[in-house]
Amino acid sequence: MVFRLAIILIFILTIAFPIKANTYSIKDLEILESEGNDEDFLKHAFDIRPSERTKLWKKMLQNMATKMLDRKIQSKSYLESDFKLVQDLSLNSALFNDSYFQFKRQNYVTGYLKHCFSQPSSKEHCFKHLESYWANSLKDADFAHDIIKILNNQSYDKWYLVESLTFDQMSGLYCKKDFIQSEILKKLKAQSFSENFDGHYLPLLTKLTSKKCRDSFYQILNPLFFSGIAQSIDREIALDLLIDSKLIKNEELSFYLVVYFLSNPVNGENLNKSWKAIELISTSFKDREFVLNKFKTLTKIPDQLFQTPERPREKALINHFAKHFPEALNFYAEECLKLFKYSDNSLAGSQNHCQNFFVASKNIKNLENKTWINESIHLKESAIKRP
Repeated sequence: MVFRLAIILIFILTIAFPIKANTYSIKDLEILESEGNDEDFLKHAFDIRPSERTKLWKKMLQNMATKMLDRKIQSKSYLESDFKLVQDLSLNSALFNDSYFQFKRQNYVTGYLKHCFSQPSSKEHCFKHLESYWANSLKDADFAHDIIKILNNQSYDKWYLVESLTFDQMSGLYCKKDFIQSEILKKLKAQSFSENFDGHYLPLLTKLTSKKCRDSFYQILNPLFFSGIAQSIDREIALDLLIDSKLIKNEELSFYLVVYFLSNPVNGENLNKSWKAIELISTSFKDREFVLNKFKTLTKIPDQLFQTPERPREKALINHFAKHFPEALNFYAEECLKLFKYSDNSLAGSQNHCQNFFVASKNIKNLENKTWINESIHLKESAIKRP
């Protein structure tokens, strides 16, 4: 009877006060640190009760956690279990507040994510790991820069990373990178669909970026505007920012507006400006010559207006242009003849629109008795295409 009671008592005590298997003491951890055994150390570092986690314990934890990261970086150990271990460790205040550990952690996570996104399998868990890291990180701009570059071709909203560097003290350098500029441009497009958007992009850009970043971003505006293959909204953004930021000389504004007009812009304030500018060009020989000479320097002539030239809206715009600035249309047509005759690659992006333009020009002349280009150009085209 006594024996049975003793067994029962031992059982109750065991439940109430369980004995931890392989519980390590601070002395055990000191030995593991001296041996450089970071794996066993980190398995048992938290065996020490919170009240007994002294400065020595914190120093050893920081040392061994950093050693573990160095080892994994060197061996390129990028397993999901490794990432989760690093994440769990980083939540401890002794490590979260240790700048050197965070620096090493950032290097490891950069390598891990680069490896993760390079795999052919689904990327969903990679994005989740990126977001979980970012939520418990120091929001470092260098890290954001590296990850945005890795994700350059991924259809993923990266703005939460981009905004960490557009106001950084080094934002002027970051915003020179084409993949950062692309994200800023993408954000401007998205914001333009807001019901509060007033048609001007400079207030949006000012809200999204620092002056240093804007100054770097402005470098893409002219190449974007004059690109023969730019989307209409890209050219709209470029022109609006160039005008509102006063980056166009007064004497060159008419030239920009003429190019903009030929890109078949959307209805709005800038289209009204370009319509009026073309009217004014016809009243000044000097201005007309200046714009035409600038026009002739273009490597690619934006000609989206001629993509569907017989639609009522486009036809009305072309009629207006032909009435007030026929020299520019004649020059465009002559360039098209070079394309037809020599297959000039420099105009390859305009080839389809050249064809459409000539067909529409003949139809307009025959049906409406309106002239877009000189008759001599039509004769040259017929001679080139004659069997």
